[in-house]
Amino acid sequence: MLLAPFTYLFDLITATKLFSSVIFGLTAYVMFLLLRHFQANYRFVWVILAMTGSSITLSRATTVRPFLLSVLLTLLAAHWTVTEKPVKLAVVSLIHALSYSMFFLVGMAPACWFLLRRDRRSGAAVLSCAAGIGLGLLVNPYFPENLRFDIVQASVVSLGQKAHVRMGGELYPATSWMWIVSCLPVALPWIGALMLRLWRRRSVPETDLFLLLSAATFLGTLRVVRTVDFFVPFAILFAASVISPYLKASRTDLAAVGLLLALPCAANVYLTHQYVLEAPSLARFRGVAEYLRVNAPGALVANTQWNDYQLLFFLNSRNRYVIGIEPTFTYLEDPRKYWLWLHISEDEPGTCDHEFCADADRTDIVSAVRQDLGAQYVLTDHDMNPRLESILRKKTNVTEVYRDAAFSVYRIDS
Repeated sequence: MLLAPFTYLFDLITATKLFSSVIFGLTAYVMFLLLRHFQANYRFVWVILAMTGSSITLSRATTVRPFLLSVLLTLLAAHWTVTEKPVKLAVVSLIHALSYSMFFLVGMAPACWFLLRRDRRSGAAVLSCAAGIGLGLLVNPYFPENLRFDIVQASVVSLGQKAHVRMGGELYPATSWMWIVSCLPVALPWIGALMLRLWRRRSVPETDLFLLLSAATFLGTLRVVRTVDFFVPFAILFAASVISPYLKASRTDLAAVGLLLALPCAANVYLTHQYVLEAPSLARFRGVAEYLRVNAPGALVANTQWNDYQLLFFLNSRNRYVIGIEPTFTYLEDPRKYWLWLHISEDEPGTCDHEFCADADRTDIVSAVRQDLGAQYVLTDHDMNPRLESILRKKTNVTEVYRDAAFSVYRIDS
């Protein structure tokens, strides 16, 4: 809905990029408002650190996904919480509940503020936020299915990890401390602020609020990497609130520290630029998507690589695909189908309906696709599925009906 006005003026790709830029810019502006609220020095520097201090969050910001809006609205909720604007907080909470499955994230700041203050105004903030979230869930045209989906979505990570379901890298725990290195311009001030906070002991409620929020999102990042999108702004806000009073007294060292932090920030911008350049080209998918749209309209397609789904669906929403945006949903619906698909995806010589296939367990791939997955068409990636393509070409009841430099489409004739 928010993207619609942009698509009226521009083509869909340009509109999406512009919309992402607007959300990113508004996030920076809300960061500035929060920094101004507690009178932080060098506000623009802190904002730049938040926007460019993590190669992970910067590269993820280019993907134009709903979490960008969630970060903006969560920061806005923090702003309206500390500035005591309950009506605006309720509106932001309503919009967030309407637009993002993790609807409870917008309540982090009001809840922590109430724990710190425990007074009537902080209680009003919690009630306003809760009312906004509740109303946002209720007015959704898909209620109560939206609430069921949100609950399932919140449990996807733990379910997927326990079942060994293959998920996107963003959903796994931060098992390597390399994510800290990728956020060095954020992590160093945050760690320094933690040490100062422990040494100074006394602080204002706003500082403790951002301490709680940054600590909670740090722990969340250890559990699920994508929570780093929320950790970065809260870590910078906490660092700014603690360190700012010392900056005027240390101007001689400020330039050197700023230069040291600027170097990794510049590297993050460069790495993100390279990430965008190396992203899969939409043109790579146009031919195969158009063939399926014209020659197999509405047919179920066994797409062997799940990360191809987004671009295929963008170019051709008329077809249905065995694996969509999140493989865990397939597993929850039918574990047998998930494992049958996964062994095909990993280019194994046969497939089976459980995690590990013994040779005696493997069944014919063509029969599994047609009878168990219910698809007549198989879409293969030349780079990822050479063995599968060799198997399919040898089958007398399978015809390669489309081929280009990247993909093939095989039709099962019986």
